[in-house]
Amino acid sequence: MTFQVPGTYYLSTSKEGACAAGQKLEVIIKGAKKAETNPTSSALIFAPAWHANPGEDDDFTAFGKGIFHEKAYDDDLHTTCEADYCLDREESRGSCYYSGEDFHIGHAIFCDVSEVECCGYQGCSVGDNRGKLVNGTSHGYFYYAPGYKSGGNCCHCFASCDTTSEIHSAATDGQCKYRDVTSKLNDCQRDPDRDSMEKTTIGFLSCAAGTDGKNVEFPSASWNIREKGSTITPEPSASAAEPIAIAPKFGFYTTLVVLTTNLRARNLVPGLAILALMVSFS
Repeated sequence: MTFQVPGTYYLSTSKEGACAAGQKLEVIIKGAKKAETNPTSSALIFAPAWHANPGEDDDFTAFGKGIFHEKAYDDDLHTTCEADYCLDREESRGSCYYSGEDFHIGHAIFCDVSEVECCGYQGCSVGDNRGKLVNGTSHGYFYYAPGYKSGGNCCHCFASCDTTSEIHSAATDGQCKYRDVTSKLNDCQRDPDRDSMEKTTIGFLSCAAGTDGKNVEFPSASWNIREKGSTITPEPSASAAEPIAIAPKFGFYTTLVVLTTNLRARNLVPGLAILALMVSFS
């Protein structure tokens, strides 16, 4: 890539050139202008959409970006925090990390994500199943239980974290930071634009829950909880590697099929919904 015009540029890495710390890059070019434009090309990279749209023969439940990323924005977690500190949800069912390349979630961590929502089936966070479908194919989603501490020092998420056992001194700047916290007091706010090239969107931004190597008291008047409870029922914990399949056994059944196409990622095109009612007798 050749830069001929000075300025600040925002780039994302390719699949072959993944960045361990994330794929949103800021490049500042200084000097004299060489030409009126830069001879550049770009492409957006997204996680596979089929993860959230399993077929009849697939051995996993809908999971991944199309589930937890969409839910985060549907719940308005990207809006401005108006309190000293804001916590996304009162409790966290765990956190999910995507190791692949994706403009919105690549190398980011999302909080209050269940095991099934993160990686597709009960037991997908156990042993050799991690980051893989039941058939062993890699999908790059990794689930972490509530209260998980990165490096044993700081929790991914403030909700459901035993903060008394965290080691703030081991964190950058001597302060643990969390993916489910935002703060007006610390001027730590998420970008309202989900397509922002900044590292301040949901999953990328992490904020402190206090100062001087300790967290403020929780709960207290300093806090506002955005969501009092998760809208999705948590799955029971499981160690089995195989997903649980439940087949209907009714002589008469009514199936309501809702097919929704919602092209929101870039241009916010209104969704098209087709509703079909099918009645079958055996």
